[in-house]
Amino acid sequence: MNTTPLKSKGYYYTAALLTTIAVCPLLTIYLSVFFISDSTLEELLTNPIFGFFVLFVILVVPLLLVYLSGRKNNLDKLEYYLIVILCYIIGYIMLFYGVDKLINKQFVVFYKGLDTKLSDVDSYTLTWYYFGRSNVQVFIMGLLETIPALLLLFRRTRFIGAVTMLPVVANVLVTNIFNRISPFTLFAISLLTIFNVFVIYSYKNEIKELLQKISTSSKAITANRRRGILVIKIVFWVFIISTIGLKTMSYLRNRKDFLYGNGAYVLTALKVDNKTISMDSIPATWYKKIYKEKDRRYTSIVNGKDSEQGANVVFYPKHDSIRIAATRYTEYDRKIESASTIFKGIFQLLPNNELTMKGEQNHHNIEAAYKKLPFNDYNWWW
Repeated sequence: MNTTPLKSKGYYYTAALLTTIAVCPLLTIYLSVFFISDSTLEELLTNPIFGFFVLFVILVVPLLLVYLSGRKNNLDKLEYYLIVILCYIIGYIMLFYGVDKLINKQFVVFYKGLDTKLSDVDSYTLTWYYFGRSNVQVFIMGLLETIPALLLLFRRTRFIGAVTMLPVVANVLVTNIFNRISPFTLFAISLLTIFNVFVIYSYKNEIKELLQKISTSSKAITANRRRGILVIKIVFWVFIISTIGLKTMSYLRNRKDFLYGNGAYVLTALKVDNKTISMDSIPATWYKKIYKEKDRRYTSIVNGKDSEQGANVVFYPKHDSIRIAATRYTEYDRKIESASTIFKGIFQLLPNNELTMKGEQNHHNIEAAYKKLPFNDYNWWW
């Protein structure tokens, strides 16, 4: 560790505080899993005496460590040991999860979840299915947790381990925050992320020196090369800004058309040439279900033969008109519409979530009614 310039007392206290929390309660809880049952551990964690003891340790031990080390002028030595302990604990806990993925997969796919409608699946089951459905994905995730964890255990690779571990723990943190995996897991990964950030921060002097070296080496570039680099930068930023600007303008201009009518619709009534068609004899070219997605590439229909097909579904709210067509891809990956499935007509979206359409398909007059399914839209903020 770089010990100059000497850091503030607050820095050393923070290092001691985080290390104390890492040892007790975090590491203590992980180690106790091997020796006591889950019910006993739960009783221990909810015991107020244990809680007061942990609080006492967290508050008092860092003060004692900083005070005693300060008196002996050993604060730099204290910092070294504290960072080492933090790295060992981060490494041990991430090895705990990484090796579990490599050996035992960790993400088991639940049969109950497979037998449950997607909209009814809880976040935990859905997350485990998403990660667990691919063995290769789980194996790569295990490696991404195991390799940085091992790097944290050795002095020469400690900084690289901390830097490469940061996106790993950040990803786990975000997954836990928004998918409600487990309160304890969220608590643990929040602490590990803080520990990891602090370990990187402890190398701030080395990082500054590295950035200064990079800045100094760039001064050796000749004037001609500097002009060339400047031209490349200008072209790059003009391209980036114009691309983002055009995409944003296109979205804002067509936002209503993109979002209008999004949803899942199920056919409830159908007339062809004024003849009522039963739900058991829907023509192969008509649509039993319509899924108009926010991303138009994934919009699809289920036809009368219960086959799913890609589709173009476009509402024109200004004219109350609608156009639907099943699509397919050619051998050259070009998307084309099936002429026999093209429907053009007018529509009404009623307050009771009913969609009615009148128009023509394949020279037949069509009248259809759909029920919009009550799914949460999960729209973006804006």
